[in-house]
Amino acid sequence: NKAMAAKMMALLLNRNQFWGHWIVPSISRNNPTFQQQSYWRGKIWPATNYLLFQGLKRYASTDLLNQFAAKSVGLFMQNWRAYHTWNENYFFTGEGSGVTYTTWGPLMCLVGLEDICDILPDGKIALNGTLTKKITIRNIPLFGSLYNVQVMPDFTELIHDDHVVMTARGKINVHALNCVRSNRHHMMLTSE
Repeated sequence: NKAMAAKMMALLLNRNQFWGHWIVPSISRNNPTFQQQSYWRGKIWPATNYLLFQGLKRYASTDLLNQFAAKSVGLFMQNWRAYHTWNENYFFTGEGSGVTYTTWGPLMCLVGLEDICDILPDGKIALNGTLTKKITIRNIPLFGSLYNVQVMPDFTELIHDDHVVMTARGKINVHALNCVRSNRHHMMLTSE
């Protein structure tokens, strides 16, 4: 419920416990075994970040979701830029650890993608128009077609076949995409 979620978010945002430059450690930063950084004793795991993000979607503010996503993607990208690898887990310093190229490693980036453009449980699309960076993402598979997303400060577009099918300006916009036939006899998608 909302009261329990508020308590959990207070723990998450406490810098002595879980929040920090790189997030989210598997145990609290003030736990005596945190400094060991041994597997589940303090390391940051992509699967944990992804699952936590799924819960935050229900209760957290857009600003918190954006911060969480930026920190998750930032951790992944730091290691990708330096070593062209992704990792099983990460030390609290941000350095990759464990096995490289594990299947769950890219979940850190999926957090970022779902913060920008997400398919909700009811099949609608949530498009985030609150971000402050410029980002271009190409070939996102949605409903059997490929889309591009163009993010500009406080403005995001979902694009299919060079046509803008959905926009979000300064807020998260939620719409269903409907298939309609174009004059060229192929499917195009538009938002309601």
